[in-house]
Amino acid sequence: MLSSTRHDQCAGHGLAEPTLNAWSILGRAWQHLQRRRRLRATEKLLLGLSDRTLKDIGIHRSEVHSLVRNGDRRFERDRWPLTTKYF
Repeated sequence: MLSSTRHDQCAGHGLAEPTLNAWSILGRAWQHLQRRRRLRATEKLLLGLSDRTLKDIGIHRSEVHSLVRNGDRRFERDRWPLTTKYF
């Protein structure tokens, strides 16, 4: 009876069942952990390259962390200009 009352309370407020919510939280935590591992592996790989190799690909060693975490914004600006010459 208590679990059905709790279920009714959750359903009445548009909330998910507590067990489904817990699985959702665990799933998001697992995805976050996997993403952090991939980012750390990428950063470690780039930091293992020589300064000359990094220069050849167009980045400086001090940029590695922000590029891995945030991406390279230069390409977005070049690909999608804010104004066009036709309008």
